Amino acid sequence: MAALNESILTSKIFDELFSFRGAAKEVVLLGPGTPFYPVPFFSREITAIMGTRIFDPLTMLTVVSEAGGTKKLHQIAEKR
Repeated sequence: MAALNESILTSKIFDELFSFRGAAKEVVLLGPGTPFYPVPFFSREITAIMGTRIFDPLTMLTVVSEAGGTKKLHQIAEKR
């Protein structure tokens, strides 16, 4: 299995990092910024995506504006 953090999506070296997956049968893209639309990723041989879904944006903005941190963010978000 290879686990790739979603931050590689914004880097210009996605293809280079993706090539390090070797013979992994499962390739997971994960992190709070992972998009929930899987089609483009599945066509690139990524087998699963895992991210964070926000149900209460106003509370999330409050936590972020108060520097609430990851632990607090995960208390008010759903993981998938």
